[in-house]
Amino acid sequence: MSDGYGKGNRFVGNFSLYPLDWTEEEAVAFGMMPKILDPVNHLVPPDFYTAYEKVSDSSKGEEGS
Repeated sequence: MSDGYGKGNRFVGNFSLYPLDWTEEEAVAFGMMPKILDPVNHLVPPDFYTAYEKVSDSSKGEEGS
């Protein structure tokens, strides 16, 4: 585990980032992104969705803390 440079963040494993430190409204907006991007799905690189899932999963892990 290594600390993020001067940000107070901690990196766990290959992708988890704590703390996300977002508001309830930000979390809801983030959760809406796949539906918002659906009309332009053909323009979104597949790697976006894997990155999205990683951030989403780390957010869920943070809620359980």
